[in-house]
Amino acid sequence: MLDFDYFAPRFRHLSHTAARRILVLFLVLSLTLCSAGCEAGTLSGVFGEPSSQETAHASSGNSSPENKTKTEASLRQSYEVYRAGDTSQRAFAALTQEIFLADAVSDTLTLHYHIASPEDYGISDYAVTLGSYSSQNAKDNAQEAEQFLEQLQAIPRENLTEEQKLTYDILSESLQLTVQMSAYGLYREPLAPTTGLQAQLPVLLAEYHFRREQDIQDYIKLCRDLPRYFDEILAFEQEKAAAGLFLCDTVLDQILAQCRDFCLDPKENYMLKTFEQAVSGLDWLSEEDCLAYVSENQNVILDCVIPAYEKLAQGLEALRGSGKNSGGLCHLEQGIEYYRLLVRAQTGSSRSVEELIQMTGERLFNDIRTMAQLYRTTPDLGSQLNQTFSLKEPDLILMDLQSKMREDFPALCDVSCQIKYVPECLEEHLSPAFYLVPPLDALKENCIYINRSSTNPSRLYTTLAHEGYPGHLYQTVYSASCQSDPLRSLLHFKGFTEGWATYAERQAFRYEDSFSPEMQEFLICNASATLALYALCDMNIHLNGWDLAQTSQFLHTWILDLDESAAEQIYYAVAACPASYLSYYIGAMELELLRDEAEKRLGDVFEAREFHAFILETGACSFDVLRAQMEDWMVLAAGA
Repeated sequence: MLDFDYFAPRFRHLSHTAARRILVLFLVLSLTLCSAGCEAGTLSGVFGEPSSQETAHASSGNSSPENKTKTEASLRQSYEVYRAGDTSQRAFAALTQEIFLADAVSDTLTLHYHIASPEDYGISDYAVTLGSYSSQNAKDNAQEAEQFLEQLQAIPRENLTEEQKLTYDILSESLQLTVQMSAYGLYREPLAPTTGLQAQLPVLLAEYHFRREQDIQDYIKLCRDLPRYFDEILAFEQEKAAAGLFLCDTVLDQILAQCRDFCLDPKENYMLKTFEQAVSGLDWLSEEDCLAYVSENQNVILDCVIPAYEKLAQGLEALRGSGKNSGGLCHLEQGIEYYRLLVRAQTGSSRSVEELIQMTGERLFNDIRTMAQLYRTTPDLGSQLNQTFSLKEPDLILMDLQSKMREDFPALCDVSCQIKYVPECLEEHLSPAFYLVPPLDALKENCIYINRSSTNPSRLYTTLAHEGYPGHLYQTVYSASCQSDPLRSLLHFKGFTEGWATYAERQAFRYEDSFSPEMQEFLICNASATLALYALCDMNIHLNGWDLAQTSQFLHTWILDLDESAAEQIYYAVAACPASYLSYYIGAMELELLRDEAEKRLGDVFEAREFHAFILETGACSFDVLRAQMEDWMVLAAGA
């Protein structure tokens, strides 16, 4: 997602043919990937890659005795009941449990971030590891997925419960996509700027929650495992380089800068401070043990973690110049085929890339046309656009969002959210904000990180709408509480989750009382149009081979006075992270199309609150599956 500031627009004179060439000063793009929202994921498992210390708390305020969601305790109990059906239903429940456990224990970060109490799920003994990252590992995952798929297809779908049928369809798609993607193992890139493992790991380790002493010991072991894990990643990058698939030097420089910044002043590394703060606050840990663990952590950070980053940087530097492609995936031998699969995986949409380009272009045109009309017909709109959101404090913003969303979104059980700030040493390289997904059995443990160096306070309101309410936090907790099978928490559909958060962010423009309806609509169109530009750059760079000059020319068509260095940064950001921007724009577009269809067919019967409840209760899935589910929902809604 993008982080964009707002400036008063100055439209050039619009003739009757100007709709094709509206030049907008208002669209100002920043260069940080996933700016106003991403869910920080863990490492890879069966299904592949999912891809500061001040705090503020806010409770939900949306609790209701009519809330349909389950508690964490009843979730485990309902899963046991879920397994007690007929033979087919029991076989399916056993299979999903097997897949869930296989993925959960594939690496300890995945286990820790998905399950707070592993013993409640029958996990009492597990290897503490960051997992494996290699081309062979991808093949092994694909082989395992094929075996699971064969077992799944042996179960008669028609004998399953309705909830099981939904999980069956979602699981089938996920397994098939895992198998298909495995043919392009070396096209994966674990070290992408901003969202790569080298960026995520320090935060995931720093946020490691110590619920028991075993967690502290696991954390120490994970830090000790980092040199081995980075050695595997370096070997993978060397394999990519030998195949002509290594990073271009421009992107390499960004990753090296990130690694080196993390290693600056090792004895003041923020992972030392966060660990000490975490263990010092544990009332069940003796002072003597606390001091011992603080000392052990200092040793492991200085002796393992920092050297692992330094060695990775040195190994990557040695590969400089071996990256033969600084452009889109289409320049690689199987790049187009891989990109098509990647777009489907990242967006959850089965539409062809060509169709998505066409639809995105049409929606961009409509957004710009609407903005132009609003600007022409609203005399004081230009002065209104100097206004900013009235609230600037995170805790007040979260409470305000929860209050104002009640009319259009179903109630959620009480949860808390802790606001933290990205450590200064990582500010340059991390997203402006991100949400850490809580464990399945500890849904009240929610945390949002804000990057103060790249998050404008005037944009914090919509940022927290994306990350918190009614965005990631709200969707994650609500959907997880509605699902009996824990496997659903491991099936990643970024197009759904980022699409929902982007859709929710746009709703927040309507919550600022000082904004006129015209200004609200203008800002929504601007947000949509900004993402559309990035989406079109993404698809044309990777499918149609746009180079830097073509991308710059396209951006200059829409943005006046765009700096050439900014165009270059946009180009390399998109080239380095294929399809990443699409999960936001295409995901939101698919949701909006579903809402348009529901409103059209249901007419006066349509209620936004019920539509949103349907989406949330269905949970993350592809848009084909969601569309099929909506058919049944509309039949029920029409008859209600």
